[in-house]
Amino acid sequence: MKEKTGPIDRVIGKRLRRRRDALDMSQETLGARIGVSKPTIHCYETARIRISAGRLLELARALEVPILYFYEKLPGATPSSTFREIERRVVTLSPKTRLAVLQFLKVLAQEEPNK
Repeated sequence: MKEKTGPIDRVIGKRLRRRRDALDMSQETLGARIGVSKPTIHCYETARIRISAGRLLELARALEVPILYFYEKLPGATPSSTFREIERRVVTLSPKTRLAVLQFLKVLAQEEPNK
């Protein structure tokens, strides 16, 4: 079952399209850069489907913006300076290293905290 999209998904979709347009990049080109189809990019931009965290990072790299670009000025989106520094460093990693970091973060997110 698909997850419903909401207002934040629509804001992120609009920012995605705005940046792609600013770069004069087609949906097809962007999709090819991250390994998805043109219709999928369209669905992201119109918030018909949600964008996963990993995919959003890929989009940010393809569009040459920090991932925070998609979250700026959203309610509750005030990342710490530590998070900003981590984000800046992750996007500069080689694809192989970045994948390893993302896999580590997925495992970490699934871990139960010690009680």
